[in-house]
Amino acid sequence: MLEVHGSIGAMAPPTATSLELCDRLLLAAQFHAREAVTLAGKDWTFTNALDVAYRSGAAVELLTKKLLAQRDMRLLARAAHEHLLDAVSGGPVRAEHLKTTLDAKVAVSLAAQAEAGIAVREKGARDVLLVRNAAVHLAAAPPESQVQIVVAEMVATVEAVLAVEAVSSSEFWGEQHDAAMKIVRRYAASVAVGARTAVNKARQVYRQTISGIPADSQESVVEVLQSRALVLTHRFADEMAGIVCPACGHEASAFYDFEVDVEDDHGEPIYHSGFLLAGLACPVCGLHLDGEEAEALDLDDLPSGAEIADAVGERDAEDRYEPE
Repeated sequence: MLEVHGSIGAMAPPTATSLELCDRLLLAAQFHAREAVTLAGKDWTFTNALDVAYRSGAAVELLTKKLLAQRDMRLLARAAHEHLLDAVSGGPVRAEHLKTTLDAKVAVSLAAQAEAGIAVREKGARDVLLVRNAAVHLAAAPPESQVQIVVAEMVATVEAVLAVEAVSSSEFWGEQHDAAMKIVRRYAASVAVGARTAVNKARQVYRQTISGIPADSQESVVEVLQSRALVLTHRFADEMAGIVCPACGHEASAFYDFEVDVEDDHGEPIYHSGFLLAGLACPVCGLHLDGEEAEALDLDDLPSGAEIADAVGERDAEDRYEPE
């Protein structure tokens, strides 16, 4: 059996009950993850696609909750946030804290707040849960083109959790290890190739366009195009950040969505929020990338969601400051 008792920065002393729960969560996540990878290698059928969606979502949810349980079982309670201070202090685990468990998306959000390694996978993990919910509640099977994406996002999330907990990837996946890694590599490669292709096309368009404009007019044309972007490209964005366009070298913009999850805790709402990269656009060359494609380019000046949040906090603090 997999060893699950290693420390991931546990805040409360482990108990026999918590260790038993961690074992169950890990083994169940392992079972569903392996089954999803196996099914992804078979021909698409309606029932197979439903099963892939269900098992991928189950693996993400169970393994994320195992990470939280490893820290303290009370973090799994629906009212987890009320018990965070107790968890930090290492207080006793009480059964009444676990009458109901928190929603899967909230578990992912909590894990992302606790571990930076999980934070980078938060959007992908939540996407898997959305597909799982559609399959379970509406019998909506993901199309063949999406099955590999769902499994790839699940595998990437699993790998992030395993890395945080120092659990062996090869041991977790067993005979499915090579197949799981192949799915992730293929998907990551396809996203990166698509992003680079889009950059190359935008670069060609820019060169063709700018070459037909007199040299003394090029700068003014670029200024007009850049000002147009503020009106046309980003009117629906919650936040923006200027970066160097990878296609033409002029100023492009990364835009971010402010997302809020609401957990219903016995009639009392609990809010979780953060900025997620929604895409990248350049008004000069016309480059448009979604968030995943932009991240695949690994641009040095592309701010993270956390950096955007910090900048917004500083800006709001300055706006609230009123000198005497």
